[in-house]
Amino acid sequence: MTRIYALIDDGLVTNVITAETAWPEGIDVTDFDPQPGIGWQYDGETFTPPPPPEVPEPSEPQPPAHTPPDGDGPFLSNYAFDMRFTLPERIAVKQKAMVTPGMTPEQVATALAVQVNIERAAKATFVNPQRPETRAGVMQFVQLGVLTQERALEILDAPIQPHEVYHP
Repeated sequence: MTRIYALIDDGLVTNVITAETAWPEGIDVTDFDPQPGIGWQYDGETFTPPPPPEVPEPSEPQPPAHTPPDGDGPFLSNYAFDMRFTLPERIAVKQKAMVTPGMTPEQVATALAVQVNIERAAKATFVNPQRPETRAGVMQFVQLGVLTQERALEILDAPIQPHEVYHP
């Protein structure tokens, strides 16, 4: 029978797997409701979900994507920004965007917020990593346990390389 196991590292769920046999390194969460996911805390007895991410509302209308503000460049191409995330990081973000049966309203709200974040990034022609909205979007992945704070800042603050520059 397939079972679901939470893998714990230093009190944090770092992965959730399914297995046909017992998984000694994991905790069987098959019958948990709600089911713990990546980013949940575990104190040795109880699983605790992460707090819902704060999704900032844009404070001002954004200029059209094809018209970067003067003097603020260079900017990243959308593809270059996406490639700053490793494949496992991108997969983990996609997993956080999934809405599945049995989720609590808070979990659904979190998944929908991640979906909106992904959709906004996909619609962008270029990415300004210094914009508050961009930074808040990446920091959402820290709150969800997908990225560390250090890794998020590396993605946002790494110097823009010539091959990453957006060219209109």
